[in-house]
Order: sequence, then C-alpha cells, then structure tokens
Amino acid sequence: MNKKDIVKEITYLTTLLVECGLVEKQNLPSDNNGQIYISGDFDHSISLKTNVNYRDIYKVLREQNNYNLLFLDGAIVQIMYKFDNRNNLIKSRLCYFPCPDLLSFDEGEDSYDNDDIYADIIHNNILPTAIRFDFDPSCHEEVFHSCSHVTFGQYKNCRIPVTAPLTPFRFIDFIIRNFYHNGFRSIINDFNKIKTKDFSTSMTKLESEIIHLNYF
Repeated sequence: MNKKDIVKEITYLTTLLVECGLVEKQNLPSDNNGQIYISGDFDHSISLKTNVNYRDIYKVLREQNNYNLLFLDGAIVQIMYKFDNRNNLIKSRLCYFPCPDLLSFDEGEDSYDNDDIYADIIHNNILPTAIRFDFDPSCHEEVFHSCSHVTFGQYKNCRIPVTAPLTPFRFIDFIIRNFYHNGFRSIINDFNKIKTKDFSTSMTKLESEIIHLNYF
C-alpha cells in the first residue's frame, strides 16, 4: 500500500459513505510531501492531550473542520498517513471521535425516526468513546508501546497491540461494521468488492502472546 493507493482508497470510501447517507460532510484527502490528510494547517496535539475535557477536544475539531468525515450523528473520523521519500509508511493515525452529545440527532430527530440506517446511533444508553489506531515504530517499546496499537477512550496508557497498521478500508470497515451496523448492511455488497492491500505485520512474538487485535 503506497501513497497513491491510500489517497485512492480514502476517496472511494468517502464517496461510498456519502452516497449511502451515513456522512453529512467530508473533506477529501491530499498528499503534502508524503503526509496524507486533508488540505489545511492543523494542530493535532489537542486530540492527544489527556488533561483536556473530551467535549472541548471534539468542539475544536468540529469548529476547525479538522476531519475527513463528519457522520450524520456528529461523529468525526480522521485518517492520516505519513510516508518517507521511498514511499514507505512511517506513521499513521486513524481516529474516531463520536459526538459527546449526539447533537446532529437532537437537532434533526424527526428525520431519523423512520429510517433503519440510523438505529445504531439514537439510543439514550450509548456512551461515546473515542478510538484511535496508531502506527509509529519510532516510539516502539515491546508490549508496552507496540508499533501498531489501538487506544480506547483517550486513556494515556491504553495501547492494545494490533498486528499491523490499518489501511483506510480496514479502519472504516471496523467503525461502520460495529457502530453503524444497519448502515453497513446497506452497503455490504459494495464493501465486499474492495480489495485492500494490507501492510506487513509489525507485531513482535511477545506482543502476539498477550491480548491483541489480529485481522490477518
């Protein structure tokens, strides 16, 4: 999977999610000297801070339009990759920030009532939890800080090993399959046509012997 593949896959997935009605707003990816994200100068450090209220983090990202995808329930998705001059992946960050108050649903409740595609996002007992998949070999500390890992809920030391960096398809598939399942079922045939090129494993043997996420 190289830079061109990444941009192409993100663009295709964005179009698909807009067409099926899950995404309200979108920003298409761009390649800035090997940094794959959207156009603009953003400070991403706020989303990594553990001493900032989650609502404040979400508010800043939303107001800056600092996202690839804005789902109809207000959830934000960021898809970032960094490649070196040899087209090798050196870092990635794939984030899902659900709306802390389900603002979009509250503002347009009537439009959701009769559409099964939104059934997963309108229940009062849902607890919004941020999810972030990171890949950064430069910070590797075996078991404690795996090259590829997933963090739930902005916990500082939550780093669950993942077998390899996720492609855009793997990440979006994980999000909509588990959190927008009715919407996923409506586009499953289109998803099954996607043939992603997975990255090579980055997990050590010792990391594979503890609880981890494996998609190979």
